[in-house]
Amino acid sequence: PKKQRHEVKRKLRRLWEAGNVNYRCLQVSREVGDFIDTFLKLFPLSREEKAQFMTAQMESFFRSLAETMAEIGLLRFGILELDVVPAAMIMGFDYNDSMYLYNSAYDPKYSHLSVGLLSKVLCIKESIQRGRKKWDFLKGGEPYKYHIGGKEVPLYRCRIKIR
Repeated sequence: PKKQRHEVKRKLRRLWEAGNVNYRCLQVSREVGDFIDTFLKLFPLSREEKAQFMTAQMESFFRSLAETMAEIGLLRFGILELDVVPAAMIMGFDYNDSMYLYNSAYDPKYSHLSVGLLSKVLCIKESIQRGRKKWDFLKGGEPYKYHIGGKEVPLYRCRIKIR
């Protein structure tokens, strides 16, 4: 709604005033090394739950997933930099006319600038500019998703037993 749009604009203005801001959303089709390294460095800093989640086994999974999705041309990283320092990143998948947010990370020293939220807002804007019709947050009921216009879509599981 209008109040949320106003709040996002206010946060964006505050971010632009804080320093030299650069946002890039890149399709990664070859070497994912630097991008995934930066993402995995920021990920456990974001929240304590993310730090506990990112075991060596999960890190290996994320790297493998990134490499596989890059090989088939679906991987995108959104990088929000402040004064040339990565402040927040998103990892997502670009398929047909949709962008799917897989996960995100940010440096908490920039949390007062809402870099986690704004990295998603800027990625949504960039996706619209590229002609995407849908931006999917995927699973999870985090409040920020609703604050920037996310809506729940019911998913159903159907099992048919054939005798």
